Amino acid sequence: MSSINPSVLLITPFHKSQRGNTLTTRRICTGLTRQGLTAELLSLEDTDYQVKLHQHLGSGRFNMVHAFNGLYLAKIMSSHPQLLDYPLIATLTGTDINLPGNQEYTALEPVFTAAQYIVVFHEDFKNRLLSHRPSLEEKVAVIPQGICLPSAPARKPQDFGIPVGSTVFLLPTGLRPVKNVDLALDGLEPLANEDSRVRLLIMGPVIDKTYGLHILQRIKALPWVVYIGEVSHTEISGVFTLGDVVMNCSEAEGQPQAALEAMSLGVPAILSDVPGNRSIIKNGREGFYIRTSRDLYQAARILLTRPALRQEMGQAAAELVKARFDYTCEIRQHIEIYKKALGVSRH
Repeated sequence: MSSINPSVLLITPFHKSQRGNTLTTRRICTGLTRQGLTAELLSLEDTDYQVKLHQHLGSGRFNMVHAFNGLYLAKIMSSHPQLLDYPLIATLTGTDINLPGNQEYTALEPVFTAAQYIVVFHEDFKNRLLSHRPSLEEKVAVIPQGICLPSAPARKPQDFGIPVGSTVFLLPTGLRPVKNVDLALDGLEPLANEDSRVRLLIMGPVIDKTYGLHILQRIKALPWVVYIGEVSHTEISGVFTLGDVVMNCSEAEGQPQAALEAMSLGVPAILSDVPGNRSIIKNGREGFYIRTSRDLYQAARILLTRPALRQEMGQAAAELVKARFDYTCEIRQHIEIYKKALGVSRH
């Protein structure tokens, strides 16, 4: 392993809204700097990112590059071949590995070739990659995302027009088709018609305008649904304290970071049974997996009507996050990978 101290340029496709890549890269950059490493974050959303990238690569400040989302990395590798002069780490974040078909993996081939290491969030994704290309065995590293949730003042139900005594189902997600907010609405609507305590609290930015408009129009007719828009990550824990259950209904997922954050506070989960969510919880222990709106209805009804079980599952969820998604461990594993990559590049 190299004794050279890593100096890392982190490249993220997004940074303007509270979404997975944004939070992951900020968290890792902060963790690295707290460990005394040089680390800086560059977003491809910056209008002058190409100028900044050229300046960073020529500055001599960095001895390696860590990019998030392989599809975006492949594009900038073709336009900035000087990236290949640096040890390169690629984290596949979900949308770049979940899309079906050979076309997407074909687009990732330059990344597979150039990267010293490829980071994925769990073993399912590693196995998927290796089934496609077994020669990647030595390159693929599994590093679960760590949970680093800032504390914030607890919010009150009445802050959002929610009656005291409600059972609040949290849905922290951006509004875009892959997040399948319709599944949450379809599953909870019959339960809300049966029990007036049911409330769905949706928080997150509108990412896809067409889908966002569809959801906002739909919930106008659903008085038990509250949409509060995007919430700062520094304030989100205060909203999570309102939750009795957290949900992730995605059709494809890298790792359900927001759901894990709520789980860390003792909130049980209802997760769609898709790669990225699968294998996080044990069905019936920390929450439930669902595939259909009927599944969601049944899981939600159990958690609504059995508060003691809900509390027990929430405690199990908090223990799971503490044991498996440790922030300190995440940063340590990244530093180890960086040092290995620097050692490989010198030989």
